[in-house]
Amino acid sequence: LDLNRLAIFISTIEHLIRAEMLEYLYSAQRIMQVKIAGPKTEGEVDLVISAFMLLYAFGANLEVSTKRDLDKTLTFLQANHKGWQQLQTHIQDLKKSTTGTAADGFDGVMGLAVDITKDYAEWQSPACNEARELLLAMPSY
Repeated sequence: LDLNRLAIFISTIEHLIRAEMLEYLYSAQRIMQVKIAGPKTEGEVDLVISAFMLLYAFGANLEVSTKRDLDKTLTFLQANHKGWQQLQTHIQDLKKSTTGTAADGFDGVMGLAVDITKDYAEWQSPACNEARELLLAMPSY
């Protein structure tokens, strides 16, 4: 594999990842009944990003979900899931530190989603390492 083909391969993967992110974000806005075009309220941005994170971090299936399903899931997670609560706090902190504003429209929300996904792996890493250590400490059969 020469450098030119490697560059094409990497570019293709980046394009596919971006397309998947766009699909997730469109789906989140559609399901949560938030308009795609135009400025968003802070509440709409939070709602869309929460639905996006259900897809991205939890693997929710929006193809078979309704707004009511997601509202119930988000309410349950906020009340009962420590990791979700920590993730929401982290996202709010990240929103404050980003240069653009998600309220500017779809591009702003997409920018925030990209920032979140770039940061997510690093944020999640300590929990993954802790789970790995716990599993490795268990006896094998």
